[in-house]
Amino acid sequence: MVFTPIMLRQPAVILADFPQSEDDEFPEEPLQDEEPLRHEVGIHKECAEVLHFYRIFGAHGVIECLKCRVRIIVPRTVATYADLRRYCSESGSRRSA
Repeated sequence: MVFTPIMLRQPAVILADFPQSEDDEFPEEPLQDEEPLRHEVGIHKECAEVLHFYRIFGAHGVIECLKCRVRIIVPRTVATYADLRRYCSESGSRRSA
């Protein structure tokens, strides 16, 4: 199953799956919506750098690109890729209303 990129924020901050190489001896499985967010959560599609996820004192989480310094703050209830997808979808619809 292919991971569908997640639009974290407008304009165009997109979390994509890690690139897969045909040369990898042990290729990683594609990200799954049901799995917990990792520290290295995915790739920032716009600059091709790794996005990092970490918690701030249990109050909320942050997704950050260390290259271009984009930071996305998410509620502490976001624990899986599905939670992140749902949160970003809901917050996007609230911003456009």
